[in-house]
Amino acid sequence: MLKFFTIALTVLLSACATSATPESEAKPIPSTRVYEPQFVTPAEGLSEVVFLRDTGMTGAACDLLVYVDNTRAFTARPGEGITVYLKPGEHFVRMELGEGLCPKASMSKDIELSWGESRVYRLGFEAYSGARLVRLR
Repeated sequence: MLKFFTIALTVLLSACATSATPESEAKPIPSTRVYEPQFVTPAEGLSEVVFLRDTGMTGAACDLLVYVDNTRAFTARPGEGITVYLKPGEHFVRMELGEGLCPKASMSKDIELSWGESRVYRLGFEAYSGARLVRLR
């Protein structure tokens, strides 16, 4: 009985975790959920920022809406990724969750980009702390 309880508890706890989506395995976000084409158009002198949405059970049914500089940029679903191109300088990134049955959660972060810089961010959701944005590189 104790062995069964231990296995059941392990399965339940792991179901609440999300895991990072490797850049090579991320599915592209469809153009219907990219709201500002300027963000996905590469150009000379722009910095490249990759956003990767976590996979896992927590928040799986919830879309994650991402704003860049207070402009609605894209909506990410689990396992998806997108590359945006931004001018060097300071930018404001905000994530929002909370449509339908999803809990209301938001998170924001200022990022400073240098000319030609390349970064990768993980877009996640935790059951107890809400949305999170973590720099991977």
